[in-house]
Amino acid sequence: MLGGNGSGTKYVSNIKWIIGGIVLVGVIFVLLTFAVVHTEPFASKLEETYFQRLDEWARGKGAIEEVNTVIVPTCGRLVTVLSTTAENVGFLSTHRDDWDFRIDVCAKMTANRVHHQPEFEKPETVEMICDQSKVELFTKLCRRSGLR
Repeated sequence: MLGGNGSGTKYVSNIKWIIGGIVLVGVIFVLLTFAVVHTEPFASKLEETYFQRLDEWARGKGAIEEVNTVIVPTCGRLVTVLSTTAENVGFLSTHRDDWDFRIDVCAKMTANRVHHQPEFEKPETVEMICDQSKVELFTKLCRRSGLR
């Protein structure tokens, strides 16, 4: 039980500092990770590794059941590698919808290589993703998937 000497308030204050320190260390870790991932040679190798994983899935006539276990995580990694550090920080905070959208497009475009996705029948959708978008991931996926 908390006594009347203020020790409970001191305890709460200490916990706040500890939690704040943990959060700060976590933010620094994430920023350093993004900085390392975005060094050119390392990022290029990761990018190629992830694209090869998607290619292997498509060549092997990947099971649709594997989309959530193979394709979505790989697309998430590609989004991180092919985005700027500022974009990646935004994905963690205010632009989570953009992160989800890029992963969804990557997963659907990859799945379309094996399992028909009706979205890609519409020329205006393909044009919007492959030609009008400034997202490097989409341009590369369009070429790799044969849409361009």
